[in-house]
Amino acid sequence: LSISQELARERDLKKLSRSLVDLISQALAIKDIALFLPQENKEHLLTVLEAKGNMPALGSTITLEPHLLEYLKEKKFLSLLPSADQKEIPFNYQALTRQGIYHLLPLFLEGRIIGALAMGRKSDKSFLNSEDWDLLHTISPSVALALENAYLYNQVQKRALELEKLKDYSQNIIESLTVGVAVLDERGIVTGWNRVMEQLFLIPKNSAIGQRLSQLLGKKNFLSIFPPDTQHEFRLLSEVSLEMPTGEKKIFDIAKTPLLDNKMHPYGTVIVFEDVTEKMSLQQQLLTSEKLASIGLLSAGVAHEINTPLTGISSYIQILQKKLNDSTYQPILQKIEKQTERVARIVKNLLNFARNPETSAFQPVNLKESLEEILSLIDYKLKKMNIQLDLHLQPVPKIWAQQERLQQVFINIILNALDAMPQGGKLSIQLEQKNSQAIICIKDTGTGIKPQHLPHIFDPFFTTKGLGKGTGLGLSISYAIVKEHGGQIQVESEVGQGTCFTIYLPLKVQNKGSLKSVIN
Repeated sequence: LSISQELARERDLKKLSRSLVDLISQALAIKDIALFLPQENKEHLLTVLEAKGNMPALGSTITLEPHLLEYLKEKKFLSLLPSADQKEIPFNYQALTRQGIYHLLPLFLEGRIIGALAMGRKSDKSFLNSEDWDLLHTISPSVALALENAYLYNQVQKRALELEKLKDYSQNIIESLTVGVAVLDERGIVTGWNRVMEQLFLIPKNSAIGQRLSQLLGKKNFLSIFPPDTQHEFRLLSEVSLEMPTGEKKIFDIAKTPLLDNKMHPYGTVIVFEDVTEKMSLQQQLLTSEKLASIGLLSAGVAHEINTPLTGISSYIQILQKKLNDSTYQPILQKIEKQTERVARIVKNLLNFARNPETSAFQPVNLKESLEEILSLIDYKLKKMNIQLDLHLQPVPKIWAQQERLQQVFINIILNALDAMPQGGKLSIQLEQKNSQAIICIKDTGTGIKPQHLPHIFDPFFTTKGLGKGTGLGLSISYAIVKEHGGQIQVESEVGQGTCFTIYLPLKVQNKGSLKSVIN
């Protein structure tokens, strides 16, 4: 009874098998004893789980012949005594005795073999007697039940460990993705939130789990992902604009797909966020570059065609001004001359726009000095317009550039900023180095640019200024010049708050012919 009670308390299969072998060994004074367990779905193959003395090694296997298995089911035990009539044993028993097995107690539960105790001789070289077998038959049901419980418990633990490993494996895959992944249950509660989502929305995973997605992302963002008329549809949403916690807007491709169980029944939603902001920006830059290239060719032709008659008109006006001294005609001629000069400026801009950048040599350029030189030219205008200048120019390494053309970029942007602040304001200019780039930020507190106009500000001839106040070529030319220098130009603007142009220029020498000539 004490043996059965002690075994019933143990749930660990290894510990149980060790305790069982030790207890039986002590109770029956047997030095050679082993516990066998059947292999899964193969009850005729028994593997040693625990052993003492001169018994098969741990992990070794014995095969129960069909006749032996039937014999054990019928007799409930096996004793291979020298005095026994071996003719009654209808199988080859010598394979057992050669391994020191003289007694075999099968452990059955509901007709299934749960295990087997294999025993040799007792410590005094004798064999098991009837009292020993009575004890073994008494405890065998309890032993079989304890083994079954421990085996099932071990399988549950093993399965739980496998599930935990699978969960960790799946989680590692999700965490390694370069896209944001959020998992919702059927109620819309967040149950999964990967590393990219933490970085995008600045919400730690522990804080996101258990919350509604609408609370985490905000109502406006949530409705962009789940429009009221299609909230229960699973589909791909392209180029969805979401507002980030930092205030900036990012563009996402968002995939919504059902989370299915092993029976393919949905029990949640998986949402994948792919940040395509930079991709969209590059596509827009490519389109703008292609547009600029096409219009550049057209501009060169148009400019040359206009220049010839324009030169003639200008010459004739000068002649008329000398010939006609009448005050009646002079104002008219002056207006014609002024408009002719304006056309000439437009033609010059067109030629600058279409100019091949390789014709102008690159040279080492000090960006800080270039900006200071430009600001010295407009200092009077800043004071006259009541515009405060906030300057933060850090020394950066010289870059290889076309100085005059870069200054043209700075002048264009600064003059646009002044035009946006007719009642005064603040002009901030910042120069700094980050990694291998020089970054120039030019920011004003002016009227700002309307959202619908932002995608077009670098388009040739696009202007929001009044009639006669702008050609629409300044920013187009600036964009082209920055691209020639291997850089980028970006703009952020909010109506009523102002505009910020950021120019990124590489510090390293670009592999251009004009650069090679300078180096040589």
